[in-house]
Amino acid sequence: MQAIACSRIAIEAMSYRAKRQNMKRTALRIAGGFVHGVTQMALLGQASAVERFPTSISATTALRNDWRKIGGDMRRAIEKEEQLVKDKA
Repeated sequence: MQAIACSRIAIEAMSYRAKRQNMKRTALRIAGGFVHGVTQMALLGQASAVERFPTSISATTALRNDWRKIGGDMRRAIEKEEQLVKDKA
């Protein structure tokens, strides 16, 4: 009978430790989230990454280069698909 009582106490102690560790983890998560939120609020007044790193390229040139890259990607994809169709035939 004593062995059963001792094992129950051991199980309750382990359960208590597990609950306590879970509470610690939860508290740390909440605290970390709170600190992150406060720092994000403090950063609202700062300049964005785009404003901090201006480039010498004009918006028109940048847009033109983007569309050239997109066109090149599409051209390669079409050529690849055409090659797959020829290989299957």
